Amino acid sequence: MQCKIIFVDFLVVFITNKSTQKEKEKVANRLPSLIRCFLIKRKETQRPSPSQLFDQPVYFSGTQSNVSHSMTYDVFLSFRGKDTRFNFTDHLHSNLTLKGIRTFIDDGLKRGEEISPALLRAIEESKISIIVFSKNYASSKWCLDELDKILESKETREQIVWPVFYKVDPSDVRHQRGSFGQALADYECEFKDDMEKVQRWRRSLTKAANLSGWCFMNGHESKLLTTSLKLFHYKY
Repeated sequence: MQCKIIFVDFLVVFITNKSTQKEKEKVANRLPSLIRCFLIKRKETQRPSPSQLFDQPVYFSGTQSNVSHSMTYDVFLSFRGKDTRFNFTDHLHSNLTLKGIRTFIDDGLKRGEEISPALLRAIEESKISIIVFSKNYASSKWCLDELDKILESKETREQIVWPVFYKVDPSDVRHQRGSFGQALADYECEFKDDMEKVQRWRRSLTKAANLSGWCFMNGHESKLLTTSLKLFHYKY
């Protein structure tokens, strides 16, 4: 209400031009308060509450018209099934779903040599991707193709990407050491005629490992889940 009063005074004095110089100076002295009011209001609208977050349209970069794209999912989970399907990722998926966050998990998709069009669409139609890096993540070509698509969506659709390093050192992911190094070395033998594919996977692992995320080496998974969800709501 105070913002409105100051703003109305400002309009009356400076637009109607029917006030004395003293009255103009009085209102001018109140302008800092007006500016502060609008900055506070602007800041409030730029930091939506968690309940508001997923109701807002997403705008792609590079578009001149503000045409929104309806997202099917709030979160896409990329993970290695044999490592985390029945522990961390399952708990994470359950917690997100309970909080009303539309989360994609690939339980119902048929696996094959190539990543399926349905999975590609799920990635494109998600606002956020959470990548759960675990010991055997890189041993799955499917996971690495997911990773490529996620990072592509980050660049072209401004998708938010958060990595979780589940019992792996982020530097091993970043520099392809340990199990990640062994997996990529095996691929270099398998794809002798398509080394660019392997190099693309290496670049994607390095890029993803350089993003801000969470690291869990040991302890109670529930603590990581609680912290992750709190930060999830704090940031967005």
